[in-house]
Amino acid sequence: MLVAGVVLMEIPVIVEMAFQNSYWCRQTVSGMLCEARRKKYPLQLVECGDGLKENIFQGSGARLAVIIGTSRTFVPGIIRQIEEMGGQAILVNCDFLAQPTGHSVVRMDYTDAMQSVMRYFYGHGRRRIALFGFNPDSSADMIKEQFFISALAAQGCEQPRSHIYRNNGSIGDCFSDFLPCARGYDAMLCANDLVAIAALRRLREAGIAVPGDILLAGFGESVLAEKVAPSLTTITLNHEEMGRQAVMLYSYLSRQDSDRITAVIQVKSRLTVRESTAGLPVCDGDVFSREISTAGPVDFYQDPEIRELMNLEEFCLHLDALDQEILLGLVDNRTPEEIAEKCYTSVSTVGYRLRNMQARCGAASRQELIQKVFGVLNVSAFRGMESGRQM
Repeated sequence: MLVAGVVLMEIPVIVEMAFQNSYWCRQTVSGMLCEARRKKYPLQLVECGDGLKENIFQGSGARLAVIIGTSRTFVPGIIRQIEEMGGQAILVNCDFLAQPTGHSVVRMDYTDAMQSVMRYFYGHGRRRIALFGFNPDSSADMIKEQFFISALAAQGCEQPRSHIYRNNGSIGDCFSDFLPCARGYDAMLCANDLVAIAALRRLREAGIAVPGDILLAGFGESVLAEKVAPSLTTITLNHEEMGRQAVMLYSYLSRQDSDRITAVIQVKSRLTVRESTAGLPVCDGDVFSREISTAGPVDFYQDPEIRELMNLEEFCLHLDALDQEILLGLVDNRTPEEIAEKCYTSVSTVGYRLRNMQARCGAASRQELIQKVFGVLNVSAFRGMESGRQM
């Protein structure tokens, strides 16, 4: 791209289609945009479709492209196309462990994250841990799985793989596999927050109390994590920082004379403790296997239950303070006139906001809107936000 006689590096960014609307992916792109603006680099979001076009590198100043994705079936195919064009990739949130690719990587330090959460469980006396809802097509989930296997083996478990419940495209089927064994566990680590929230709902239906019977934790810090009851303990992954690091790495590599230079950047995570667990991290777990097993493609985001939670996450991201107060008014059985008076706005505004929220949430009525939102989320979490605004 040419601006005022100066050639600016245009960074080609390829996003795996299955994750384009996910919260973590949007946060990653947001971080990239923030750092790119600071460095005055434009981003070029590339449609992969049937194949990449040679012109993805035109105006970039370097034959480098950023790939955001995790699937072990999608990413290698894109890498091969980039290699055929004589380019290199920066993989974001994807790493194939022992399989060398000759490309750079920016991802969360999942080994450190797994050490943190398993120390947490062990320190709280919970050693019968299930790994739940893990996607065999996700490179990130495979890193977590391999650490889990090694950690359990180091503790003397003879069949660590038997405590892994994989999601092969249906959380319902995964939970059906888990339920007969559920009473044998005192802790449950889920692949991500959406899986954890789906598990929380099903555990409640099965009469298994969280955290009374089983401690529950997820990955990712979804916007829903603090709104469910009980609120969800999660390993926070700073995806915006990951996006910023990707742009900084692109800037560094594009200035090197050799195209053989690669780098691996691991962004640290932290454990955010909420109501679904309690305690402090104390126990070690430092054994990590780098073995990889083969797996076929799994479209995690096509599971209707996960789609429902993704839509709810998207809905909550766009709620402002007035929307939240209107929802609380409906929960309290207030009329639109009463809600308008309480919110210092007009009845027509309340009606417009309600229609808008119904459309976004796919609800045919106001009652269905409340059921869709607060059938999963905790009303008191919204009340806490409201009281915080009034202070």
